[in-house]
Amino acid sequence: MAGGVLRVSCSAICIQTHAPKTAGASRAVPPLPRDERSSSRRERGPGGEAGREFLPHRVAVIGLAVCTLVAIAWFNQLGMSVWMAIVEVVMTVFVVAVVMARSVNEAGMLMTETSFRPVDFIRMFTRLSSLGPKTLTALSLADATFTRDLRGNLLSTFMDGLKMSDLVKLDRRHLFGAIAAALLMTMLVGGALHIIIPYQRGAITLYGYSYQWNAFAAFQYFQPSMETPGQYDARLPIFFSSGVLGAIFLAVMRSRYAWWPIATLGLALSGSWSMIVFWFPIFVAWLLKTLILRYGGMKTYMRLKPLFLGLILGEFSQAVIWATIASVWRTPAPFFPWP
Repeated sequence: MAGGVLRVSCSAICIQTHAPKTAGASRAVPPLPRDERSSSRRERGPGGEAGREFLPHRVAVIGLAVCTLVAIAWFNQLGMSVWMAIVEVVMTVFVVAVVMARSVNEAGMLMTETSFRPVDFIRMFTRLSSLGPKTLTALSLADATFTRDLRGNLLSTFMDGLKMSDLVKLDRRHLFGAIAAALLMTMLVGGALHIIIPYQRGAITLYGYSYQWNAFAAFQYFQPSMETPGQYDARLPIFFSSGVLGAIFLAVMRSRYAWWPIATLGLALSGSWSMIVFWFPIFVAWLLKTLILRYGGMKTYMRLKPLFLGLILGEFSQAVIWATIASVWRTPAPFFPWP
């Protein structure tokens, strides 16, 4: 995750560094002729590239700002201090969610999991007990639902949908209604099931992680800080700085030398649960692909590609089928590797 923070920081630095030069250049460039200005406006209009976006840029920015403010106010009403609510929302939305989404879409990961929370960033500068019992209690409630142990987010799903719309030449704007309806249906059905099934069957008899351990893990984590002041861990800034320096080194090597094989994203994901689960399948897939391309060439690789896609589809199909059988006939399902 230090790599994700680093990328955001580097982008901001680049913008700050190049902004004066861009402004000076804009004053020296003569205005566009009327024909070119009209063409530029057409490109930004409904039929242009900007007009094909999922949402108009202005609507997206305003919506993001409003939702961010509402989330901060909601956490504040939950019991967090204002500044902690700002840190919680801003880091979750603009750092954690973005890094997780890009990890899925750019690195090809099936899923990713958070390796740090906003409160871990605060721990570098102060003791948890300094936040106060009210804020710590609110963080305990928020941890179980919003920030701890996340294994996916909607941004990667949106990006996958937008990419597929480009491949099939579908106007991105047409996806908005479909995705909005799907989200509404998911929230209604999923929320109802999570209320009905635990009450009917007893939550203690269901999946232990969701209904037992995760329900009180955050309270157990913050309880000692509520009872005793504790000590400040001076090692945390050193750990964070070493991660930043490692990310800088990998980014520089990756950008300057084509032969350098290690990506910065690997460092950001190395401490997550998804890598603990998937490292060996990823290694096997990489090894098979390397051997096939080296000794069989691209032609053999393309001929075998449907076979491996079928293996993936078959495993997921069997998981869905057995989950359906277990739900209908109340029988135990075979064990599947769980993410």
